[in-house]
Amino acid sequence: MNDQFLHDLRKEPRQEFSSVLFSEINARFPASQNNHHFAGNRWAIGIVSLVLLATLTFVLVPPAKALAIELLRKVGILTVEEQDSSLVSHGAGASERISISEPEARELFQIPFNLPTWVPEEFSLEPQFSRNNQPVDVAEQVLHIQWKSDRGYIDMTIIPYSEKWKTRYENHIEKVGPGSVEEADINGYPAALISGGWYSESFPADGDEVKSTWSFEPGRGSLIWAQDELIYVMYWSPTPDTQLPLQNDEMVRMAESIP
Repeated sequence: MNDQFLHDLRKEPRQEFSSVLFSEINARFPASQNNHHFAGNRWAIGIVSLVLLATLTFVLVPPAKALAIELLRKVGILTVEEQDSSLVSHGAGASERISISEPEARELFQIPFNLPTWVPEEFSLEPQFSRNNQPVDVAEQVLHIQWKSDRGYIDMTIIPYSEKWKTRYENHIEKVGPGSVEEADINGYPAALISGGWYSESFPADGDEVKSTWSFEPGRGSLIWAQDELIYVMYWSPTPDTQLPLQNDEMVRMAESIP
């Protein structure tokens, strides 16, 4: 494999990258009826909260660690590592979201963005918008968009694809379950399609870590890609007892409908 991108990594991301970005984009979905919870990182996710509930662990990868490199692979803009279990933090660094209108969202974000023109059955094309409730520079503000129905929740986070964010993405590794990641094509751009999420028997307090295993629960996953000047992070999760969980091909189609 071509691991030169790993060899080139030298700077460790600032703490704000994990606490401000990925903890923010972790969608907080309701627990299932048996009180089991998915702990999301937020790319992650919970790429993928997304939620992907995936945990994003930031590490340096020295060139000498050839064995570790063999466990990594590049999927779209993500570097992923597959493993059976992981310590997942819940809610560390997350901040409250504030609901805003679409005009407010466009004024705040400043970078032009398009919305999907197709959504899965039982979802409305009219989403809800929100922003982070914390003092961050407008250029680093991330935008949250959510769709809801009886089938589940779809959470999309849009992030400016500036050199700063691009560099930070290249300096993190997303830990996912074995066989959970595949590469998809979104309008000609490579994307990481992740099925399932991290699952734990207990629900930790904010900031605490708990050992989690990967679950391929139907209707849960994430999709992450860069298109034009933006990074898109989509997470989806089922509602309890839904008989029609979201399918990966539906989410790919929804992403492809973004002009």
